[in-house]
Amino acid sequence: MQLRLNTTATNGGDDGDVELRLLRLWQRSIEDHRNMQLAARTRNKTANGNGAEHGAGKAELSDAELHRATRQAVAAADGAVFVDLAGLINQVIERELWKRYGFRDFAAYALSAGSGLGIATDRHLFLLRCIMDVHGKHLKEWAGVLAQVDASVRVAARKQGKTINSLRANSHSLRTLARDRAAAGVTYLPSYQRGPGALDGALVRLHRNKPDVFQKVIAGEVTLAEASRQRKPGDVEPSSFDRLRRQIERHVNFLTAQEKAKLRELLA
Repeated sequence: MQLRLNTTATNGGDDGDVELRLLRLWQRSIEDHRNMQLAARTRNKTANGNGAEHGAGKAELSDAELHRATRQAVAAADGAVFVDLAGLINQVIERELWKRYGFRDFAAYALSAGSGLGIATDRHLFLLRCIMDVHGKHLKEWAGVLAQVDASVRVAARKQGKTINSLRANSHSLRTLARDRAAAGVTYLPSYQRGPGALDGALVRLHRNKPDVFQKVIAGEVTLAEASRQRKPGDVEPSSFDRLRRQIERHVNFLTAQEKAKLRELLA
């Protein structure tokens, strides 16, 4: 794949510099991947003598080569992701680059496969989360991404005839979903994420159920923890029994028939 970089000055000034650096980073990652593949093929040809590869007979890296290659990969990934890409995303947000391309917000810009950033899989989404300050200065932008992802995944599920419960089973962890290399598209349902430290789930539910409080959170007027403790006038603190009942109702659909029978015995 060849990338043509437009080095001509643009009307956006510094914005053009950000675009150029994004393209160069993309090109460098492609070239690095190509070079790693070429090096692996060269090693295999040398080991086989005649250059033929025989399926399971492919040469493996020696311990020293594996050690050296892993160290190089860690250093390269750290620089490309947590230095280069993180810095570029931070500049994109600071300059509100999405406005230049006609997007209403960062979320629409990030998730667009056209002239946006092309965040189109769970792995892309996990990568974006890792490089953003989701607990601090990028909270607003990340919350917008989550809200749009949650809505889009629900719409896609309905079109494909899938039940929401089928997606909820794995949506407690974006990291787990990102490990599935065979998965296509975004399947993460952040509204289902619950429990201590479940930032994504808390943000999406707050956006859906208490939009006025959500706006205060992303504006920095109140913390997410403070917002979670706020109750509407007249709301009653749920009892321990009510909380337990809600937990059971939330998880009962994921139980097998045998597990449901055991639960009925316990509650009898």
